[in-house]
Amino acid sequence: MSYAQDRLYLALHALVGASPIRDRLISAAHAMLTLESKDFSNADDAQTFVKLWRDLADVAGGCGGADEIESCVKRLTDDDAVRFARTILNLYHGLDPSGPYPTPEFPLTSSVNSRLKS
Repeated sequence: MSYAQDRLYLALHALVGASPIRDRLISAAHAMLTLESKDFSNADDAQTFVKLWRDLADVAGGCGGADEIESCVKRLTDDDAVRFARTILNLYHGLDPSGPYPTPEFPLTSSVNSRLKS
């Protein structure tokens, strides 16, 4: 498991639960604090991460840095928080080809379906 996979895995675990989505996203962001674009071997994943972090740290403008994550995320709507959470999930899926991941972004193919049924 790469460092990026490890951090995103921890972020995904933070996103699962019964707490409000913004609280879970704060925990996920803390799990990703030490990630940098250089931790991604794929340029598209690195670019997606940079955009995610820039957008997350610039909620309503002027936010940024680890100390302000909570205040930035608290300003999000639930829909925006879900969008950020899905981006984290998609980043992890891009790094972990062991799937299958039956989501709209990663639908099961017929070959995967047949392997699951056997």
